[in-house]
Amino acid sequence: VSLLCLPTHHTPVAIAGASIVAALSSYALQGGCDLEDMWGLAERVCSHRKAYDLAAELDDIREYMVRHEKAEILRYLEKKGTGIETIQTIPAVLALLELSGLDPYECAVLAAGLGGDTDTIGAISCSICGAIHLDIDETFVSVLEQVNGIDFSAYARNLSKYGSS
Repeated sequence: VSLLCLPTHHTPVAIAGASIVAALSSYALQGGCDLEDMWGLAERVCSHRKAYDLAAELDDIREYMVRHEKAEILRYLEKKGTGIETIQTIPAVLALLELSGLDPYECAVLAAGLGGDTDTIGAISCSICGAIHLDIDETFVSVLEQVNGIDFSAYARNLSKYGSS
């Protein structure tokens, strides 16, 4: 992932962010669903990529989440920022994974309610949740397919070839 990112990602933080998304996605596709493991993966990637600023932001949001309720955490995310910068996006993704309990629908609702770069945050966090919970309500899938003119079921079938059965 790091090598593939080099043409477009020019900082350790950006490369670490892309690597975290890849690590979490791979973990989920292989049947992993433990939030502690996910936070640990993110921390290890930050350490390996020497992305200490991103690691500090992950620590900050995780520490805040321990002491506060969901509504306060969402306000905190908006205050810290949910823009296009990796240093904002990745902590928001991990927070939404935890706040949603890895439920794809709940994650989508939470992401849509955030200000900022919610499409990227939602796409990343919901795809990770979706890789864990393949039993998404067909009504939602149908609406997504109609609105977007895409066969999401075909995408899911193709991706499932890479996960554990």
